[in-house]
Amino acid sequence: MVRLGFDGKAIRAMLRMSTEELAQISETAQSIPSSMRISGQDVYNALRRRLDAETFLAPEMSESLKLWIHQLSEANWSTIFESLPIPGEPAALCLGLVSPWQREMIKKYGDTVCLDSTHNTCVTEDGGKIFLYTLVARDRTTGKGTPLAFMVTDRETHHPLVRFLRWMHEATGFSPRSILIDCSDTEALAIKLAFDDTDVIPVILYCYWHLLNLFRAWEKNVKSKVKLGRMASKEDTAETLRDAMKSLYGLMEAASEAEFDARVDEFTAEWGDQKAFVLYVQTEWLTCKERWVKAWRAHAHYAIDTNNFIESWHSNLKRNYLKLMRRRRLDFIIRVLTQEVVPDFMRAHVRRADELLLEDAEGRVHESGNDMILVDSFTQDDVSYHVQVADSAISACSCPYHASTSLPCKHMFLAQRVTTYSIRRDKATLPAAAQPAPPFDVHTHAAEKRAMCARIAAEITKLSSTSAFARLAQGNDTALLPFSRTDLATLLSSLESARRSAHVLLAGTAPHAPQTY
Repeated sequence: MVRLGFDGKAIRAMLRMSTEELAQISETAQSIPSSMRISGQDVYNALRRRLDAETFLAPEMSESLKLWIHQLSEANWSTIFESLPIPGEPAALCLGLVSPWQREMIKKYGDTVCLDSTHNTCVTEDGGKIFLYTLVARDRTTGKGTPLAFMVTDRETHHPLVRFLRWMHEATGFSPRSILIDCSDTEALAIKLAFDDTDVIPVILYCYWHLLNLFRAWEKNVKSKVKLGRMASKEDTAETLRDAMKSLYGLMEAASEAEFDARVDEFTAEWGDQKAFVLYVQTEWLTCKERWVKAWRAHAHYAIDTNNFIESWHSNLKRNYLKLMRRRRLDFIIRVLTQEVVPDFMRAHVRRADELLLEDAEGRVHESGNDMILVDSFTQDDVSYHVQVADSAISACSCPYHASTSLPCKHMFLAQRVTTYSIRRDKATLPAAAQPAPPFDVHTHAAEKRAMCARIAAEITKLSSTSAFARLAQGNDTALLPFSRTDLATLLSSLESARRSAHVLLAGTAPHAPQTY
């Protein structure tokens, strides 16, 4: 039974006897059926021997890995298996795997992906940690996350990830428009370095769950930056922290760039007395606003704002595939990914695409003209939705899901299956591709810098010649009536911020300042 591929559950079911069969076997019987002599431990041992034979292609792990890579390459998998030299550190492992089916999925769904790593999947030969990175996309057939590629490494540095992403671009044509990560500086740096010299530079998006979770980025830092003094009560402190988080939520929810700029001004004015908090937001978050503010998520990223797809994948891997086997050799995780995980996701994709019986599908679809198809609701008997046809292609649906997301919905897929029309996956809503920077020219850049310095000096001169505020400071109260306290506080905060930025820049200690020309 083990040789035929049966798992432990199936074998135990076949060995199990009914109560009627067991009742016919007396306690004084000279012999019992051979199936009763097989214990649960026997089944486990037999399965373990088969698993080890399929997993360990050689006694030495390094030789076994080479045989796995050769075997997968022969099966038309895209593979990379390298030891990357890192200056001043031990070399890093970079092992990447992409199946032929995953290459097709990359072409279909690789424009918006999630990237994350997990540990406790296997160990190195000397018992060290192994990290499994996965690129996950939303399978628009099943509506669930599906892994597009795997990368195994023994280091948490960005070097293996850079090499893996560059290899993905070269070997599979992977050119994403958006990559969602969990606020990891390592992953953000790797993405930037990997795609810096390509035709399309992906937009990096931060996972909202990691941003807003109680123990994650914002909440933790807000508590350390907002100070109310020793005399403040616990209730006042808690209320102030809630207000601070509400202000940050407001920045994140801005629907347009103009609205965001206005909310930043309001934020600076409201929290001007909390200089550490304001400086933290300005230096750590406003400099990367494109990664977390909704105003910069207006493009078609398929409503992927959290890493839920990839977190679900990690949970599925550990609960259903690895189970308690977390300290096996590296070739074990390769066998699981290539011989179990990928086939299962392929099966789910094909099964979902053919889930409805054709007769049922035909009964739900009614053509009502050259440019309109009526599709019955799946949940409400008396409701139908209008699927629009333009230029001989399905282009839109009147259902709430498509109206809110602009994604192909199940009514559009059903219409495509029954009729001769195909879905037009119009990507015109995607942002224009970011263009690579022009070749470096020290003379051109130096001239631009001098021009900017001259403009800065001119603006400072104009500001210093404005003596109206000096007169207001020494004048009577009536002269101050046209000015609100909020407006003056906003202006003062902006001037102080500009002065600090100039001081830090001239001192050569700008936080996180990249060394560019």
